[in-house]
Amino acid sequence: MNMKRIFKHLFMLCLFGMISIGAKAYGEYDFSAVNSDGQTIYYKITSTTNFTCEVTRDYSNKYSGVVNIPSSVTYNNNNYTVTSIGNSAFSYCQNLTKVTIPNTINSIGESAFSGCDKLTEFALTASVKTIGKSAFSNCTQLTSIEGANCVTTIGDGAFDYCSKLTSSPIGQWVETIGENAFYHCDALTNVNLSNNVHTIKFHAFNHCYGLTSVTIPSSVTSIGNNPFYNCINLANITVEKGNPKYHSDSNSSAIIETSTNTLISGCKNTIIPTYVKTIGEDAFALLSTLTSITIPTSVTEIGVRAFAYTGLTSINIPNSVKTIKESAFNNCNELREVTLPNSIKEIAYGLFMDCKKVEKLNIPNSVTSIGNSAFKSCGGYYSWLTWDPDIPSSVTSIGDDAFRGTGDVTLNSIPTWESGTFKFVDRIKLKLNDSEHPFVASDADYSDEMDVTYSRTLAADTWGTIVLPFVPDASSLAKVKLYALSSASSGVVRFKEVEADAVQAGVPYLFKNVSGQDDFTLTASKTTITTNLVEQTPVNGMMLQGVYQQQKFTGDDTVYGISGNKFLTTTGTMTINPFHAYLKSVASGAKEILIDDEIDGIEDIKNFTPALSQGEGVNLQGIHVGKGYNGIVIINGKKYLNK
Repeated sequence: MNMKRIFKHLFMLCLFGMISIGAKAYGEYDFSAVNSDGQTIYYKITSTTNFTCEVTRDYSNKYSGVVNIPSSVTYNNNNYTVTSIGNSAFSYCQNLTKVTIPNTINSIGESAFSGCDKLTEFALTASVKTIGKSAFSNCTQLTSIEGANCVTTIGDGAFDYCSKLTSSPIGQWVETIGENAFYHCDALTNVNLSNNVHTIKFHAFNHCYGLTSVTIPSSVTSIGNNPFYNCINLANITVEKGNPKYHSDSNSSAIIETSTNTLISGCKNTIIPTYVKTIGEDAFALLSTLTSITIPTSVTEIGVRAFAYTGLTSINIPNSVKTIKESAFNNCNELREVTLPNSIKEIAYGLFMDCKKVEKLNIPNSVTSIGNSAFKSCGGYYSWLTWDPDIPSSVTSIGDDAFRGTGDVTLNSIPTWESGTFKFVDRIKLKLNDSEHPFVASDADYSDEMDVTYSRTLAADTWGTIVLPFVPDASSLAKVKLYALSSASSGVVRFKEVEADAVQAGVPYLFKNVSGQDDFTLTASKTTITTNLVEQTPVNGMMLQGVYQQQKFTGDDTVYGISGNKFLTTTGTMTINPFHAYLKSVASGAKEILIDDEIDGIEDIKNFTPALSQGEGVNLQGIHVGKGYNGIVIINGKKYLNK
């Protein structure tokens, strides 16, 4: 044999090998046989010891018409019993109209008949115990399953989107009903659960619009998240007496877990009992027919999506509630008025997202953080109807997209937030004052433009200190005269006036209220803010330092705060409020203040409690005074205020 023929022979062997392996991997069958009707059926061997096999398929040849499966088949002189319909055996055989199975079949595999949209009915035999995951999924013309009395397990999604299924295939021996087992079985009007059922999994009857009444037998000991999710016409839910784990009151129409008093499934007529502590995950979700509900003061927690997509128009949450979890009220499209309790600290992710008709919603002072998308697209359904959120100063952090697409957002402090937090809001309004505001680190993103208002109470023609995270408009700067520290020497501290166009954000100033009012405001439109305090350079050991967070100094006689036109230090505790400043000196003692080289209304720097010896100083009447005297004292030609 020459080399050319050798290579040709090897090539043909490889080619035949590839075809054989490819067919086996693709079709997943071991052999095929023609049934009594002349139709080819494909099989996979499941046991070579017991000689059993299951029906499978060749994916290049789909089954069609009527298929009659035999109870046994011969292969290689061995008789194999057909015991199961394999995974995906008939899936998406869209010309399949009917299948008959023998009484040797004990299980229907995963997705066995999924997508067979011409299959209208199916008869099980008494031998079938298990209907696998998605076994009849998307059999949209299937109206009935006969002979299901001996089935014990209905798998996850077994009949999902069987929208014309009218009779329940839940026989008397069913023990487990899987997740979303009857999802979107819209025509299903009745579910008879026997006393052999012990497990009903997550959303088992999701979107079964035809259900109006359900009874949970006393045998059920495990129920997943709301098994009747989005059963909008369900009006009554009853748990049989004697159930060891769940119960329902005579008028509650709900499933309640007895040990935790958690309401796990409700309906449009549910009345929440006054002992319920937790409203569980998805408990009322997607009930567009639920338009009102009263939450009793026993409730402390509302679970994830508990009322999402419901038809609620208003909700009043009592102060007993400490936790409201993610998306609890998202997409409540008819919700207009919300009262949140002063007991919650967090507005969770997506809590009121897409509640587009909200007109009134309070954010209580107890809240410290607002999660991502918490109020995204909340309000603003009509051009003339917008919710303008007012964020209290207690809030220290705001998540991404939290207020995206809302009306005018009012901030009463400067929390940290993400760059997308305020996308597409009408306007950001920031209101600041002298209270104990939280102010965050300099790495936060404050690039959003906003309208800022700073309010201050200070008697007219009185001196104070100020540092702001924005530059006020020139018109509002006319209400004050600002002065910057210019020099310090020999106990004299000098300040020079700063022109309006030279004012900087984050720089501390001495100022005088020349507005003629005891209350004044400084404003800026469409500006940005900065959390950075401009670093100050000491001038001959003296420095004016601003603060954005309240600071307290105890027993530090080198720190001076302004009070009543005086810079004073103390041996006690001194508090410097946000947006104020203090003088810091390397050495204690009285210092003279000069404004533009003249003394102008502000007196010397004083001590609250100078150490006086008996007879050390004289008062304004020239009488010698000492320790214990309260008033102005002259010592070595300088005036001091002793308290």
